[in-house]
Amino acid sequence: MMAWRGRRGLMAWVGAALLCASIAKTTPAQNKAEERKAPQEIAPKTRDGVQLAATFYPPNKPGKDVVPVILLHGYKGSQADMKGLAERLQDAGHAAIALDLRGHGGSTRQTLPNGRERIIEPARLNRADFEGMFLYDVESCKRFLMSLNNKGELNINKLCIVGADLGAIVAVNWAIVDWSWPPLAVGKQGQDVKAIVLLSPPKTVRGLTIMPALGKRDIVDKISWLVVYGEQEPDVRDAKAVANQLDKWLPEPPPDQAKEKQAFYIEVLPTNLQGAKLLAAENFGLADKIMIFIDRRLVTKPFPWADRKMIP
Repeated sequence: MMAWRGRRGLMAWVGAALLCASIAKTTPAQNKAEERKAPQEIAPKTRDGVQLAATFYPPNKPGKDVVPVILLHGYKGSQADMKGLAERLQDAGHAAIALDLRGHGGSTRQTLPNGRERIIEPARLNRADFEGMFLYDVESCKRFLMSLNNKGELNINKLCIVGADLGAIVAVNWAIVDWSWPPLAVGKQGQDVKAIVLLSPPKTVRGLTIMPALGKRDIVDKISWLVVYGEQEPDVRDAKAVANQLDKWLPEPPPDQAKEKQAFYIEVLPTNLQGAKLLAAENFGLADKIMIFIDRRLVTKPFPWADRKMIP
């Protein structure tokens, strides 16, 4: 069951895109797996001393039109949950970076101001740790992508974030931070995230909340949104609450203007799966739908590339 909001304009595109993908799969010369550049393990360090574990999936053809995507896993998950989607993003010509949020996977060591090392245990994550995920972890990944932007290998001004459950909360809160930076005389700083995909977004995880950030309409309406959830998942009420808040701020445009102006989409899947597990269910074709969303709201939009070396 498809539940794209404003589906009249998009469903034809979905069908055409999936048909092209099907044709490509039957053509031996188009073996995407063989064409992908090898992923690169990177280790960005946050401003508060956390050594992150992350993987960069480079675009096959770097350039100033390449869309960068930051992939954020769910609570008690890891970057491995996003590997399949990262590879699909590569196949579509985008760049992706998947990280282990602090206290997850390989991101468990923090150097404190006094020089001592702290081991971040998943069971003992505190409020500061969760806030650090969006204040510092995502920022560190953006700094890495910014360096590639300044080499002309991607366009940071078309930044997309995909977040699953906890990662959805982190994505939204970081987007508010990104859009809160004032412009400088030498150019803009921040205001780069232009699209967000939320997979089974909860209202709260261990005290970190999403609804206050979604209440900032002046920022929300500058971003394109795709909310995905399973209609039978345990936390479906939370996902619906998130979708309803976005629906409140982003009214549906007239059908003849949907292709150009529609900035909010909902995909409700007939399953009890949630979060990153939705990506692994091949029968839903969720990765293909995310590619279409990115193409419609980022690839075809005139967000200009700019050299940002002068921005501190």
